[in-house]
Amino acid sequence: MTAEQSRKAKRITLLTLREVLLICAAITLLFPLAYMLICSGKSSAALSTSPFSLPDSWEQIVANYTSVFTGKVSTGRVEIQLFTPYLTILWNQIVLVAAALVFMLIFATPIGYCLGKRQFKGKKLYMSFVILTQTVPLFGYLLAFYYLMDLMKMTNDLFAIGLIFSATSMPTSIIFMRGFFEGLPKEVEEAAKIDGAGELTRFFRIILPLSKGIIVSIALVQFMGYWNEYAISNLLITEPELRTISISVMMTAGDTGGNYPTYTYALLVMSALPSLIFFTIFNKSITKGGLAMGSIKG
Repeated sequence: MTAEQSRKAKRITLLTLREVLLICAAITLLFPLAYMLICSGKSSAALSTSPFSLPDSWEQIVANYTSVFTGKVSTGRVEIQLFTPYLTILWNQIVLVAAALVFMLIFATPIGYCLGKRQFKGKKLYMSFVILTQTVPLFGYLLAFYYLMDLMKMTNDLFAIGLIFSATSMPTSIIFMRGFFEGLPKEVEEAAKIDGAGELTRFFRIILPLSKGIIVSIALVQFMGYWNEYAISNLLITEPELRTISISVMMTAGDTGGNYPTYTYALLVMSALPSLIFFTIFNKSITKGGLAMGSIKG
């Protein structure tokens, strides 16, 4: 075998191994989703006797998903309101995440701009403080969050909890914003200053349009963290009508949800649907945003 043939055979072997690994990874990721989808259309009896069989009937599928949308489960001859209706928890989740994103962007963008483009006393100390907050695990904040929110009578308030969400992600957002603004050419802002544009005019009419890419990227990345957050929501939300998707899903892991597996699987499917739609729409933006933030000058 010649050297060229040897290189070609090695290349084919590596490519084949790569494809096999990718297929195995895809199967590993898709199998739980497929199993969840199949089980969401079956009865409790079928789940116990034949967990890998196809759904029983169209009527059973409709009944299971109707239970998710109404929050009612059957206990034999009667139905009881045991869970929060799906549209309610979806709306709560959207309100909470939207509030968190708005608060995060309102505060992180100007702070990142000041740290990246302005010189002032205490700047290094402030940056050190921002970085230091990243070393404290989330659970180190939880009790402080709870006592503070309870003292201010702000538990079970989606907008207030959204503010807590934004506070936990603020250091990361500020660090990325600062790195981006440091890399912006100062000549653009100086030219506007010569033309008579004030500080606020330059920020809103020049800096923000130029920063649209990084702002969207950070918002998309933080959205994923906000959407899947559970610990803070579970601690600060106690009223059933204010439950979010993450709380409702975790409730199915307890005794109550374990008694109604058909509801559990249907809820899991409906809980995954918004994330699936989100990733489908913003897949390219998330990928480009992650690459852009990874290459930002710190």
